[in-house]
Amino acid sequence: MSPTPKTADRSAAAARSPGSKRAPAARATARPKAAKMYARKINRSMSQKALLTVLSRKYKEGEVIFIDRLEMQAPKASAGKAMLAAFGKHFSGFAKSKNAALLALPVRHTPTIKSFQNFGNIAVEEVRNLNPLAILSVKYLVIASPKDAVEMLGKKVK
Repeated sequence: MSPTPKTADRSAAAARSPGSKRAPAARATARPKAAKMYARKINRSMSQKALLTVLSRKYKEGEVIFIDRLEMQAPKASAGKAMLAAFGKHFSGFAKSKNAALLALPVRHTPTIKSFQNFGNIAVEEVRNLNPLAILSVKYLVIASPKDAVEMLGKKVK
């Protein structure tokens, strides 16, 4: 016996009535939670001390390389690859596929940055933008123009 349209309407209305067992829950639908923010504010003095500690540790472990000058005349990846091959002969960590080195330049030099941007194992930063996390995430820290870089770090860390 199939229900007549009149009884079908009654059973649908009964399902929606608040006292019915078949009524949906009275609360709102579940929504996804907002992504949790893990960022924390760090005081300037604490950040400076962390940077100095990380630089000191890298230097003691022999993972800081100083280069007198690192400037590419034109943005050529082949020149960057040749330079990495030369580093690889003396330092074993440059053969890593990821996070091999961080090149710290005293000032922004676009041809040099473009020469190394296609390599996944090399990152290029300015000295003024160095932070402890970036330094710790790589094997070697290559600092170009050490005099200028130390002067820049001296301004950053008081």
